[in-house]
Amino acid sequence: MSVRFLVHQAEPSLIVPASTLVIRDEEVRVATVTPDRRVLYKKVKLGRDFGTTSEILAGLNDNDLLVLSPPTDLAQDTEVVAQLVSDEHLTSSNL
Repeated sequence: MSVRFLVHQAEPSLIVPASTLVIRDEEVRVATVTPDRRVLYKKVKLGRDFGTTSEILAGLNDNDLLVLSPPTDLAQDTEVVAQLVSDEHLTSSNL
């Protein structure tokens, strides 16, 4: 016997590469890139951990640009050059 639960969410959650998460002092953030190419850290609420990806329940918009594997010394408001990476290029070897 199997049981299925249909759960309807008002807004679907976002799934991001685990390498975008920055965990410091028990706070989880991600580094985003603003339209003027500056780093902006956003505090996020985590959902499920899928190993190489994580569910974000709050704190991000679906159009936010994320920094993959941000270095520990990447400061807020640093100017960066954004390089878009398509979903098919996000493999376990570069997450």
